[in-house]
Amino acid sequence: EYPMKVVKKPPREEQVSVCVLTCRAPEAVKEEKSSNVKKEAKGKNTKENKKRGRKGKDKKHDARLVLLVRRPDTGLLARQWQFPSVGIVVQKPALSYKKRQAKSNEYLKKIGAVTSSDFPESGRLRRELSSVVHVFSHIRQTMHVERWDLEREASTGTSDTEMRWVPASKVGKMALTSGVRKVLKIAGL
Repeated sequence: EYPMKVVKKPPREEQVSVCVLTCRAPEAVKEEKSSNVKKEAKGKNTKENKKRGRKGKDKKHDARLVLLVRRPDTGLLARQWQFPSVGIVVQKPALSYKKRQAKSNEYLKKIGAVTSSDFPESGRLRRELSSVVHVFSHIRQTMHVERWDLEREASTGTSDTEMRWVPASKVGKMALTSGVRKVLKIAGL
């Protein structure tokens, strides 16, 4: 007569390749091209930066934009902003970085975030960071995170996928899901 413990189904396994894509902000490009701009020595502290608790070299971090895409209108975490990601087949061992990278490339081209002129990417501009596990009530999601720093201005995109470029300094202040925050931390933004 006592309530019996119900055996719960284990959460379904998912693997996702997440690409944290950054590019230069238009102001940074203009500033870089301008020969009149006085450049501060790297790491030099100014009064304004001391007030903010930042070193002068962090200006480069502020001059980057990060790509976010909106999730579909229905389903888990509907209409939330996230980094571009693509589901991959769950297998043991996990797909190699090169295969995950190829899937990311396909998706990023499809939404218009990158073009063929962005390839081949330099190893120092694109790198695998690590994997992080995020557990929902019914899904155990392994996110394989990579970061790709493009050395050009942001593109507007060409697909129906809603996307936007956000200043790197403002991404952490946005209302993001805990899974996206984990990726943000790994990416060092």
